[in-house]
Amino acid sequence: MRERGQVGKSPRYRLAVTIFAAFVLAASLVVAQAGRPGARRPVRALGPGGDADATSVDVSDVGVARPIVGKPAKAHAVTLGRGYRSKPTSRSWSTRELFLGAEEGEELKPVASASVGRSDLTDAVDQGQGPRGGGASITLGTGFPALKQGSNGGPNSWSVPPDTVGDVGSTVYVQAVNTVFAVYNKATGLRTFGPAPQSALYNPATQPICATHDDGDPIVVYDEAAGRFVMSQFALDINNDMYYECIAVSRDGDPTQGDWYAYEFQYPMDFLNDYPKFGVWPDGYYASFNQFKFTASGFKWHGGGAIAYERSQMITGDPAQQIYFNLYPIRQDLGGMLPSDWDSPTAPPAGMPNLFLMFDADDAFWGYSDDQVEFWAFTVDFATPANSSFDQLLVPSTNPEDGLDVANFSPWPCGAPKFACIPQKNSNTKLDSIPDRLMNRLQYWNQGGNQHLVVNHTVKSNDGGAGVRWYDFMNPTQNPSSTAWAVNNQGTYGPGNLQRWMGSAAMNVLGDLAIGYSTSSGSRFPGIAVAARTVPASNSIGAERKYLTGTGSERGQFNRWGDYSAMSVDPTDNCTFWYTQQYYTKTGQWRWATHVQSFTVSACT
Repeated sequence: MRERGQVGKSPRYRLAVTIFAAFVLAASLVVAQAGRPGARRPVRALGPGGDADATSVDVSDVGVARPIVGKPAKAHAVTLGRGYRSKPTSRSWSTRELFLGAEEGEELKPVASASVGRSDLTDAVDQGQGPRGGGASITLGTGFPALKQGSNGGPNSWSVPPDTVGDVGSTVYVQAVNTVFAVYNKATGLRTFGPAPQSALYNPATQPICATHDDGDPIVVYDEAAGRFVMSQFALDINNDMYYECIAVSRDGDPTQGDWYAYEFQYPMDFLNDYPKFGVWPDGYYASFNQFKFTASGFKWHGGGAIAYERSQMITGDPAQQIYFNLYPIRQDLGGMLPSDWDSPTAPPAGMPNLFLMFDADDAFWGYSDDQVEFWAFTVDFATPANSSFDQLLVPSTNPEDGLDVANFSPWPCGAPKFACIPQKNSNTKLDSIPDRLMNRLQYWNQGGNQHLVVNHTVKSNDGGAGVRWYDFMNPTQNPSSTAWAVNNQGTYGPGNLQRWMGSAAMNVLGDLAIGYSTSSGSRFPGIAVAARTVPASNSIGAERKYLTGTGSERGQFNRWGDYSAMSVDPTDNCTFWYTQQYYTKTGQWRWATHVQSFTVSACT
């Protein structure tokens, strides 16, 4: 499902209600709220948290956001056993397939700008066909085929798109797709656990929704400080208009034995919690969501949501809180945000809030004044939840939206307002470019002097196709409240007629920056490539490695691809990159496969 949009009426919703049976709810969340001053557009920083009250949330109260505190969720400690693999079942259908219709309806935004789709912009940082910079070369390391469609076993193993994601730990790589996960030995690429549905981690008696639903949108992140994997997916009890985030934390850094603490968190409001993205932070596990409200005419856009989960409790298997902000009352366009995900050996400055980012485009919808990236700060206080706040960080800006100025870009590789235009060999199906959001994930790296945030999204290249716009934002201080974020480097990589999209980006300890992405053209099957630069002052990519060319294309009624991928940095050397992405082995419908690849760049030995 798409964010920052308005979903049109579609038969898929009637199908969803028919398919989802009602479940008996084992426990309900008790909520308390705290009022705080809000902001109207043009947006300025929000004020401090106010006094706690017991009134209900009024989502029509524009400009106000109140933290909602959910009753603590209890952990289920599970051990599935070494080498566990679920038994294959008859073909079943995942929730993801029920939310693929009315594609254009999902993309429509309720407020349009007169500049939508203008074509007079030139991307000033597009590298084009010119000289390559950065002095990088890429050396491939361990790589292996991973989960693929139709052979994963377990319930709901047939789904599209795969939502390929994963992360690397000290000895293993954990990958998840819709709707199963597996553990691999990172030295050999051999699978040591799974495939298994995430629902196998949950207790049917006390966690009945998460134990019986594998509805997708998986996330895997590695908590380096704790040496734990964090894995999640959502669970949708649509008949009862109740929605859940199912979160499991491994009990050590090698979940080959299937040892996890599993939590069933009910979403604090009756909104579908779509497209969750997670970030590890010292004081919590932070997540962003795109919210949809179920109505008689289908699901309707209801802005963004942000939640902090109590990390200190979850890594020990104790009851954990969630503190939630509904962002729709602040601004209806807030959505498609990413929370920052801490990777570096050096922790963020003590007391620093988790930063959430989103981009605005002046030739898109909502009437933004300029191309920019907005910074928002989530401060959590689990001891006194009323002190929690979600405020806009006032970075240096010339725009009324107070976003950080970035080089001009067009978010329309397909031409406004189309999203599906990526050509494939031997197929008339054009793939979705998903250009309306920042792509997984927003990496945080602290060099000890400078702080960095690294992220990417899909834009139109000057050569006319889809390219990857990447950013390295830097703050030269260690002040936890500093607003001195600036663009350190930025660039667009999309030379020639090869389409590049569905990216993920990360930085390593040396300051090397790598991006991974899908590739395709009318004469090439969709494949996988990575590119990198080693000179921190360079805005250009120094090397590209197209290491996997698929042998098939999607030729079905669905044009979804992705919906995301994952670039990670190995915690053992803080230098080696790991990337996971999808491709096709044979032309047909839903024949996706996935691959995991490690690599280094020239300065990383």
